[in-house]
Amino acid sequence: MNLHVGRLLKGIGALGGALAITGGCPVAHAAKSNSSPGTLSPTRVWRSSPFMACHQAGILTPQQTAMMLVAFDVLASDKADSSGCFVC
Repeated sequence: MNLHVGRLLKGIGALGGALAITGGCPVAHAAKSNSSPGTLSPTRVWRSSPFMACHQAGILTPQQTAMMLVAFDVLASDKADSSGCFVC
């Protein structure tokens, strides 16, 4: 890896961490009590949906008010190797 690319990746990681800690993260903004018209009230009861389930949260359950998306590269060589990632 080129030295400049390594510095760039470290800088991006540090910036992402700083944004998450200082409130640049969408989840931090969603937790604030000020809301815009048409949003749910801050007194709404938060329910959690299991991560490992047959159905994706927000399809059969009410839509989430905030979310974060993470993508991973699966390095399994075949379907049998990746089957441990799924419950159903």
